[in-house]
Amino acid sequence: MPYRVFISYAHNDDAPPPDGGGKGFVSTLMRYVAFYVKQNGPPMPSFFRDIYEIRKSTPFNPVLQGELQQADALLIVLSRNWLASEYCKHELSLFRSNRPQERPQDVQQRIIIVGKQFIAAKDFPQLLQNLDRAGDKFQDGHAFYEELDERPGMYEDYFAEGKRDQPAEFNRAAKDLANDLSARAAVCVGDPSPVQMPVPPASNGRKIFLAKPAGDMSEAYDRMVAELENQGYEVAPDPSARVSDVSEALIQSALQGAEISIHLLGEKVGPAPEDEDHILPLQLHLAAARVATQPEGGRFRRIIWAPRSMPGNGDAKLQRDPIEVVKRYGALDGDTIEGCEIGDFVEFVTKHLGDNPPPPPPPPPVPDPVPGDRNVYILANERDAKYAIAVGSVLQSKCNPTFAVYEDDQEGKEYNDGQLATCDEVLIPWADAGTVWVRSNASRLKNYRELGRDKPFERRTVVAGPPSGNDKAILTSVPPRDSIDVALDLTDYPTVPPNAFDSLFPEKPAQ
Repeated sequence: MPYRVFISYAHNDDAPPPDGGGKGFVSTLMRYVAFYVKQNGPPMPSFFRDIYEIRKSTPFNPVLQGELQQADALLIVLSRNWLASEYCKHELSLFRSNRPQERPQDVQQRIIIVGKQFIAAKDFPQLLQNLDRAGDKFQDGHAFYEELDERPGMYEDYFAEGKRDQPAEFNRAAKDLANDLSARAAVCVGDPSPVQMPVPPASNGRKIFLAKPAGDMSEAYDRMVAELENQGYEVAPDPSARVSDVSEALIQSALQGAEISIHLLGEKVGPAPEDEDHILPLQLHLAAARVATQPEGGRFRRIIWAPRSMPGNGDAKLQRDPIEVVKRYGALDGDTIEGCEIGDFVEFVTKHLGDNPPPPPPPPPVPDPVPGDRNVYILANERDAKYAIAVGSVLQSKCNPTFAVYEDDQEGKEYNDGQLATCDEVLIPWADAGTVWVRSNASRLKNYRELGRDKPFERRTVVAGPPSGNDKAILTSVPPRDSIDVALDLTDYPTVPPNAFDSLFPEKPAQ
């Protein structure tokens, strides 16, 4: 296969002149590079460039994702427009996260910087900083500008806008870039280990709540997602979900079972879900509520990154006090607040998780010695009514099952609330209902007093039936200990087995 090069650029850097004469910078550059690559002869690299602006689709276009996955190199046309583009920086993050097995310096060797205009090394994206090769070397390798001798600190671009024939300096720089690409393609020939689709790491069964970011923290968020998922942690909410689609219900569900919550605080607060607070403070407040309501001895806590330095106007940097940043949203006594660089923060989080493994699961509940007299309330979504009946039919010989009613009125609510207040135990059958419904209703069972009970439930059970799915596998493998005592996975059984609940309801001892 040819050596594949993904070209990451801002479309404003390829805008043609207003009079319609000539091409933009990127198109002109690639015309020259293609010519010299052909002159060098095979093996020749192939190029992918988003010339149709498919990047405007939402979410991030799968065509671009696939090309970034298969690319051998990422060619970045670095400019102020590129730095201002969230999509361009997302391309860089995906290129890095698609190669979890490679060291940072190895990924760096796959990145080619084309300097359209001078950018100070300190303003380079985080993923291009603090690597083995200094940022200045990236930039000086293929620069299409030069510093003026008579005016130090001032730069002149090589590109002659609107001209088909470019100056000798542009021609020379394009030829050097083509020679670099041809040399890379030659080294790549016969390479027995091209970039492969990464094999997802084995899950370690641990869940981390990573708050959805505002726009100025998206790059740090992608870095954190890659690091956590590479170590086998489940990241919630789903990293692929759009920030604009996140709601309070989704956040509440994502917090259930999470060991910690991580929040990345820039200067922006992100979009606001309908009739709710902006996404950044909303997640902080809901995580704070989780801290306040967790059982005694619970270890859930908020870990917050509020970097001391943020981009400001022009070349200026906005300097901040991390403690003061967190105070805007309400600091908690148990918060961990960091203002270091993102790389150090990632290392801190992973070390914290490594030093604080989750406690062992509680022992299974002691079964009732006389199960036939137990009142079991079957709390089911209306979509799972048939499966609930199948479960109740098997349970009928072992206990007294009572089914939820589906009337959406005050009388129906009072009946269902009464069952929760008086039953011995509650069982949630789960077939076709949504994950959020199941987790949110299970979460209601945490505090028995709020349900009008004078004692805890004797047992809280979830029974997962077909069809199977990742969400069911996660819940039955790692059920939330504060709301579910027993989780049974029956997804492989088309019907409820007659002996499915024998371990929960053993036979009454002989007299």
